[in-house]
Amino acid sequence: MKIGIVADSHDNVPAIKKAVEYFNKSNIRFVIHAGDYIAPFSVKEFLKLKTKLLGVFGNNDGESPEDDPVS
Repeated sequence: MKIGIVADSHDNVPAIKKAVEYFNKSNIRFVIHAGDYIAPFSVKEFLKLKTKLLGVFGNNDGESPEDDPVS
């Protein structure tokens, strides 16, 4: 089983899009985000993953994604 690991995406939406595209193309079965999304809007890009995502908050994550509804 292949897993994907990403961290410190820091609102870099173009990089997040590339990572999601790569994970989807590579048949990754599970993705872990090790923190520092920064703002909830950038989390929305991860909804395009064709697999499950497990993420934790990092030391730079000030806002909670619950504050900005994703779905």
